[in-house]
Amino acid sequence: MKFIKKILKDAMTNSCLTLIILSSCQAKAQEYVDKHSVWDLGIGITHYRIPDYNGSDNITTITTPFPYIVYTGKFFRLKGGSVQAALFSSDRLFFGFSGDGTPPVSSDKNSARSGMPDLDTVLELGPSLEYYFFSRKANHPRLFLELPLRSAIATDLESTQHIGWVTNPRLKYHFQTGKWKFRFGIGPSFANNNFYQYYYGVKPEFVSTARQAFKADSGFGGMHYTVGFGWRHRNTYFGGYLRYIDLNQATYEDSPLVQKDYAFLSGLSLAWIFSSRK
Repeated sequence: MKFIKKILKDAMTNSCLTLIILSSCQAKAQEYVDKHSVWDLGIGITHYRIPDYNGSDNITTITTPFPYIVYTGKFFRLKGGSVQAALFSSDRLFFGFSGDGTPPVSSDKNSARSGMPDLDTVLELGPSLEYYFFSRKANHPRLFLELPLRSAIATDLESTQHIGWVTNPRLKYHFQTGKWKFRFGIGPSFANNNFYQYYYGVKPEFVSTARQAFKADSGFGGMHYTVGFGWRHRNTYFGGYLRYIDLNQATYEDSPLVQKDYAFLSGLSLAWIFSSRK
């Protein structure tokens, strides 16, 4: 039974990591096929670099295979490793549900958290509104505001707990030149005190000579800056992203678990598309 749980936990971790990285690494998938595309299937490899949590100096670098799956429908779309279900859609507005997440963290491998409980996989799910300042037609420049609100749930497969709410409103700009597509994003993040406490709180029983107690407050969580690109030629896809998060004046910046005043994430993906229906 323990062996089966380990397999499931590893699968959840890989799926969560794929969700995080591919949602940034790949440009919006339906943008790489025409508006009548139904699906694309392929396989690829991705290489990414991600900290244990924002402000951690412990970095995970992994190279792993991933499935390249694109589906575009009227009420449902699978793009860039993320899933969205539309509740309302028009030329200017898209309203639906979307998800995100973070992988588990072993405290034994993180000096700042030594002796503290591990962090479980965190899944985030909630509604998201996209407002386009001009028509969101495919293959046209697009400037839009994304407003997500997600509920965060931590789980190790044996138990789950709701750890709070998080939002990251972002102004985004996407454009295409030839076979290349580029995207830029900027915006702050906010969360409630329970969410920050899960990552940055230090209870009295975990205080040490190098780690004082800390109780997190709700509020500002950092400023996000993202640059991404994607290239599609016939059956080959190549994409990548860079994300910088400025943690100055974040409500948790004084936590002893914060070792840097910034976070840097990056990734590259290469995929071969072996089946497509348009």
